[in-house]
Amino acid sequence: MKVQWPEIIRRYCYLEGDFKVSHGPDAKEYIDLWRLTLQHGFVEMLAHALVDKFPYLRNATAIGGPAMGSLPISLSIARYLGKQQKVFAIRDRPKLYGTRRAIEGPTLTSKDSFVFIEDTTSTGTSLLEAIETLYRELPSFPLNILGVISVIERGEGAVRLMNLHGTPLDHFLHVEQIRNPQGVLM
Repeated sequence: MKVQWPEIIRRYCYLEGDFKVSHGPDAKEYIDLWRLTLQHGFVEMLAHALVDKFPYLRNATAIGGPAMGSLPISLSIARYLGKQQKVFAIRDRPKLYGTRRAIEGPTLTSKDSFVFIEDTTSTGTSLLEAIETLYRELPSFPLNILGVISVIERGEGAVRLMNLHGTPLDHFLHVEQIRNPQGVLM
């Protein structure tokens, strides 16, 4: 059975109004993927679809990205693959208490192969900051980044920014497919 992801996301996650986004100009539309990624069943189907579209996920030993949007997706991908992938989340700043870490999750090593996940990208700034945090926190070894995936790419500069920094951005869907979802099967 083919899932019509653009239609599902439009129906359950696509909002119109006035929205503040973390980076970039205010938006007249917002895609609230939490409405699906926190629902049992939907996030698992999304994980399967992402692995099908981006087979390099199968080779990752560490999957994660900016906290919070990447967490349910990364966990579901790791569960689906059934291997012992490490799931990590990168905070925009270290906690001020407890471990005071910027990167949460298991210990990452030089043997890890990373895939970064982001739920939605606009300018790409949050994703790039997360990758830079990983480089800063783990300076003693070169990072093997297999890929960077955005579930929804809004077309506001993220692809260009990531390319400029030598880390191409793949996306599952472009916002245009959600605005006009007729006939798109995935």
